[in-house]
Amino acid sequence: WGDFEAALARYEEALATGEAALRDAAPTPYNRAYLVGALSRLGLVRERLGRTASAREALDRALATARELGTRHLIAQVLLDRGRLARESGDLDSALASHEEALALATSARLEPDEALSLAELGQDALGRGDADAALALFERALHWKAVSGSPEIAGAVHSGIARARERLGQLGPAAEQDDLAVDAIESVRLGTLSEARRLGFWRVRQGGFRSAIALRPLFPVARNNLG
Repeated sequence: WGDFEAALARYEEALATGEAALRDAAPTPYNRAYLVGALSRLGLVRERLGRTASAREALDRALATARELGTRHLIAQVLLDRGRLARESGDLDSALASHEEALALATSARLEPDEALSLAELGQDALGRGDADAALALFERALHWKAVSGSPEIAGAVHSGIARARERLGQLGPAAEQDDLAVDAIESVRLGTLSEARRLGFWRVRQGGFRSAIALRPLFPVARNNLG
């Protein structure tokens, strides 16, 4: 809903609950996994509020706990979040290192959704470095995974990434077509069977995809108009 202060309070409560579970009972895998999730989400919310140092601290702790637990999916998820935080903070080298490790882990463990997400994040890292050709290759690799076709959330992010890479390469027509596909994926989530809260939350997260698509229209107005 965009209320990050309220989200921060909830995740801090979740963290306290997770820590209490470790103190009050044997540290079962479930309890540790709960703690990893709370720390990772807390880190991302802190970052949204400009608290970069404490955000990194939470994500570093989440990663250490996930490694202790040994659950490869959890490790990959935290690495993806950690890399996003590094990229948004301007540390592209750290972002690349986290996302490359996530990709290697997902590939070796055959975690297809995490592999697709890792490729998409590496594509965003390449865009951040100004290498549109590398970004396009990474996004198109991600697009071939079944996990993308089965997840509108991932599909929206991948198609939007392809659009931005093609736009930077001066391929405005193909970029507009990819924006349309991204919008279709986003709309399928927003208008689907999800709860109202989740649909609104997803809509807020993906507004950037709509803004990019709209910005491209004056440059290439021939693409079909499904933004009205």
